[in-house]
Amino acid sequence: MSLGVDIIDIASVKRIISARTGKYFVRDVFTERELSYIQRKKDPWPHYATTFVGKEAVFKALGTGWRKGKDVEIVRKKDGKPCVVLNNNRKDLDVLLSLSFNDKSAVAVALIEKKKKK
Repeated sequence: MSLGVDIIDIASVKRIISARTGKYFVRDVFTERELSYIQRKKDPWPHYATTFVGKEAVFKALGTGWRKGKDVEIVRKKDGKPCVVLNNNRKDLDVLLSLSFNDKSAVAVALIEKKKKK
């Protein structure tokens, strides 16, 4: 089992994405499914932030450090619960993810466990 945690200031994410080069950050980090979810929100900034720190927490739990942002995809189930899709063919891992935010910060905790062989 491994654990990853990350936290970020929502204003920092807004500043990065709103900058002239922010479109490249968005393009390189977020998948189409993630952007579809985020852009439907009245206030997208906390959702950009939680999705970003979710990815960071998963990379930390994997022990790899940041790789390609799209290797980890944060999707929401119909009930809003986040789940992780590993787009690097790591079918042998179970990933649990918790995301939260307040008016200033976003935080994520990821727990990864190898699937038990049947």
